[in-house]
Amino acid sequence: MQKNMARFRRRYRLRAWSRRRFSSISGLSRPPCKLSVNSAVLAYYDICVILVNPAPPGTGTHKMLNSLRLSSLALLTLGLLARLPLGLLQTAGALVTLSVLPWRKRALDMRTNLEQAGLYSRGLALQAYAGQGRSMAESLAVWLRPYDQAVGLVREVSGWEHVEAARAEGRGVVALMPHLGSWEMGALYAGSRMPILFLYRPPRQAWADRLMRRGRERGGLALATPDTRGVRAMLKTLKQGGAVGVLPDQVASKGDGVWAAFFGRPAYTPTLAFRLIQATGAVPLLFFCERLAWGRGYRMQVMPLKDLPEDHAGAALRLNTAIEDLIRRHPEQYFWSYRRYKQPQGAPPPEASP
Repeated sequence: MQKNMARFRRRYRLRAWSRRRFSSISGLSRPPCKLSVNSAVLAYYDICVILVNPAPPGTGTHKMLNSLRLSSLALLTLGLLARLPLGLLQTAGALVTLSVLPWRKRALDMRTNLEQAGLYSRGLALQAYAGQGRSMAESLAVWLRPYDQAVGLVREVSGWEHVEAARAEGRGVVALMPHLGSWEMGALYAGSRMPILFLYRPPRQAWADRLMRRGRERGGLALATPDTRGVRAMLKTLKQGGAVGVLPDQVASKGDGVWAAFFGRPAYTPTLAFRLIQATGAVPLLFFCERLAWGRGYRMQVMPLKDLPEDHAGAALRLNTAIEDLIRRHPEQYFWSYRRYKQPQGAPPPEASP
C-alpha cells in the first residue's frame, strides 16, 4: 500500500508540473519566459507518460485525476492547433463542417433562414456551412494564442473615430455586435483599444465556461452575466463613460424583448441595449469584424446607428434593418443556423406584441 501511494504521489507531482508547462505553451497563462518548440514536445510527452500510467484504483482521487488527464490532453491539443496558420485552421474547420453539417438538423435551419432572407442558393448554402466551420475553428486562435498575436490578426480598422468621438464627449458606448464574421475577434480587439464589458451567457459545460473565460477575459475585455447583477454593472460602466457590448440578434428571454421584422418575419428582439442607451445617453455603434479571404486576418469596422427611435419596437426594427444590410453584403459570414424566429416560453405571440 505504501509503495502504491508513493507511486501515486510521484505521478501527481509530475502531473502538476506538466499542467504548469502546458498552461505556458497553450497560451492560457503568461509564461515566465519564452518557450521553445522543444518545451511543447516535452510537455506533450509528459502528459502521455501520465496517460499510460493510470492512478491507483480505489483512491478517492482516481476518477478526478483520470478526468483531468483527458481534459488536459484535449486542452493541450487545442492549444497546439491554435498555433497553426490561420488559413489552415479555418480550412480544416470548413472541411469538417462540410462533411458533417449538411446531414444534421441545423442544415435545415440554415436553409430555412436563407430562404426567408431571399438569399438561398446551393452555392451560398455551402459557403455558409463552411463559414460556420471557420468561425468555430478560428475561435481557437482567438482564445488560445498569446494575446498580442491574437489581436495582431486584425489587419485593418475603419470607423474607430466614432468610438473616440463618443469617449471625447464623456459618453458611454454600446457596441452592438451581431453574429456576423468573427464576433469573438471583434470583442477581443475592442478590449485591446478600450475597457469594455460584454454580456456573456455561460455554457452548461463547466470546462467550456473555463475555456471561454480564460480566452475572452484578456486585455480590457470583461464579462457580465445576463442577470440583474450584470445589468447593474453595465449601467454603472456606461454612466462612467465606459463601453459595453451586446449581441443584438439573439432571441430575447421572456419579457425582455419585442417582436420586430427581421428579413420580413417577426423575430423576438432584445431590448436591453435600448434601455441602456435611454438610461445613460450612451452612443450605439455597430461593430463588425470581417473575415478576410485566404486566412489573411480580419478587418474591423465600426458604424454609427443613427436616428434610433425612442419606442422599443421602432428601435428594434431600425436595428434589425441595419443588421440586414450588413448581412446582405457578407451573407456567407452570417451564423444562419441560429434559430432566430423561435418564440421563447412565456413570450407573447407576434400579433399580441405591442
